[in-house]
Amino acid sequence: MKTPDAPPWFPFYACDWLASLAVTEMTPAERGGLIQLLCHDWVNGGLPDDDDRLASLSGLGDAWFNESAKVLRPWFASVRIRPGYISNPELQLEREKYVRYVENCQKGGAKSARNRRGDSDFGRRLAERRWMRTDMRTGCELDANQPQPHIEKKKEGGDRSPCPGEIIVPSLQEVITWGQFDGVEEQTCKQFHAYFEGLGWMLGSSTVRNPRAMLKSWAMKRKAVGGVRKESASAGFFRKKTQLQELEKVWQEHPGHPNANFSDPPSSEERAEFRKITEQIKQLRRELTQGVADE
Repeated sequence: MKTPDAPPWFPFYACDWLASLAVTEMTPAERGGLIQLLCHDWVNGGLPDDDDRLASLSGLGDAWFNESAKVLRPWFASVRIRPGYISNPELQLEREKYVRYVENCQKGGAKSARNRRGDSDFGRRLAERRWMRTDMRTGCELDANQPQPHIEKKKEGGDRSPCPGEIIVPSLQEVITWGQFDGVEEQTCKQFHAYFEGLGWMLGSSTVRNPRAMLKSWAMKRKAVGGVRKESASAGFFRKKTQLQELEKVWQEHPGHPNANFSDPPSSEERAEFRKITEQIKQLRRELTQGVADE
């Protein structure tokens, strides 16, 4: 029966096995018997120090009592913590290495679980910054001994004033309701909620304290640019450079090229198209040169 601290395998180095002089001098039956004993040793944490049992476990039978016992017994030594048992020393070392590996994995898993739950200092700091109230209080409890700040009344549409240290995490339905009162389309509300939900309702290291006002600003910016994000300078340069490379390939192989190797001369339409491509290439080169000069 396999012990809990033993995996279903143990390392077997074929080169060392074949290069061993002791293994080479064994009979085929003794080699098979040794493998059998090593497997039983690994699975059960040792072998009984009894010749009758060893003869049976190795599968050698009567051959064990002839000469095989003298050949195979030196491969095993007494187990100090299990009197009456023998084991291969190298297997015991591999077993100890495996037990240490399992223990380290368990410690690492427990530490990772503490971090995810927020039990560690790192987990608590992360939770405070992104998801929990920064002052770690239940609700918005105000100190009676301190001056009471001005608290706005709840506005129409489900808006509410954020309490000190609180991160407002609105639901999708709340965002859609705000959009209905503020004239924001439902699709824009869904995009807004999905975007800030992915950020944990954070803007850099700051929390989103008034998501309804943020929704209005978000909608106005998208309306101003027509819902299309402005292309950056580096992206525009790369796009123009790629377009120039493609046009140059077409220009080289165009039938209107003076050096084109075609049997028929180019038609007037092909020559006109070639001149148009040439002008496009010149324009792109000027724009790329101007862009590099501006930087």
